[in-house]
Amino acid sequence: MRLFIAIDAGAVEKQLIEIQLLLPKDSLKLSFTKSFHCTLAFLGEVDFSGTEKIKRALTSVSFLPFTATLGKLGCFPSMEAPRVIWAGLEPASSLEGLQQKVEGSLQAAIIPKQILSTDKVPFIPHLTLARVRSVLDSARALKSLNSISISPIPFTVGSFHLFSSTLAETGPEYKIIASYPAK
Repeated sequence: MRLFIAIDAGAVEKQLIEIQLLLPKDSLKLSFTKSFHCTLAFLGEVDFSGTEKIKRALTSVSFLPFTATLGKLGCFPSMEAPRVIWAGLEPASSLEGLQQKVEGSLQAAIIPKQILSTDKVPFIPHLTLARVRSVLDSARALKSLNSISISPIPFTVGSFHLFSSTLAETGPEYKIIASYPAK
């Protein structure tokens, strides 16, 4: 099954949907995210034995609850060529610290190399709002994206989860396999 580790952002779902409504549908063809989370590690396809090993490894992650806040709007790979539109999360240092602890626990448990990619892009704490299927008017899209301001709305990060992801016709469906509270 396809697995990933993430922080659930359901506490700010209403605000994220409001931001989605501001995205430039006249200059971008968009596919909107229906479930909001900040991915700490994407694991890909993992068999039952590997899943059990990952679940055990994650029990060693220790962190204190902290407050995350919605930050600025951003895009991958860039605002000029958007493929993914996201809301950033602050403070990056707390989120990066948790992400490093999660990856460290997986490495300590000797999770296979194909799961832990060493040539990854740097971790940027974010919540995906939409995927861009096509750009209809790049200049207008850039102007519109740059005009969107996100209010700094705080929420408590008191746990993270191991999720499974199933690709369906209506988009990915996520299920929590295991939860790991702050300790």
